[in-house]
Amino acid sequence: MAFILSNNGRNYFESINNRKDGGKKFDYMFDIYYIGLLVGFSIIKLGDESDLEDEEFVKNYPGNYESISKLISGLLINAEMKRRDIQKKDRKSIERLIVDLISKKALGLSEEGMNLLNLYSAGGMNYIKDNIPLTDKLETFIVYVYKEINY
Repeated sequence: MAFILSNNGRNYFESINNRKDGGKKFDYMFDIYYIGLLVGFSIIKLGDESDLEDEEFVKNYPGNYESISKLISGLLINAEMKRRDIQKKDRKSIERLIVDLISKKALGLSEEGMNLLNLYSAGGMNYIKDNIPLTDKLETFIVYVYKEINY
């Protein structure tokens, strides 16, 4: 299993990706996935399998994302600890969670871990779609997310 984008990710960001005024666009489709992922982690929200596209859109971390793959895995573990209400003192449950989600495979995650990553990204995209106004400027979108999520 690899990265699967939310059904509404491409459409929601179409006006930013088609921007013609010379302003900032996304460098990778993975940028859209990652924004959904960070929002999903922030609000501890999973999407449903039905929220995902049918096909993987990329098999590996692109560009600079490779260097933060371990950070992404750590954020997944943190989000799952919160979602499952695992306390920081409960070392056995944390170890079990890590064993379940982390792998020595190329992406560093088990199949369950990859599935959860995709679902967090979809959950974040659902939240974005429902709560953040459409814009054709990436800069404006980032401000909207910041205000909405209160990072």
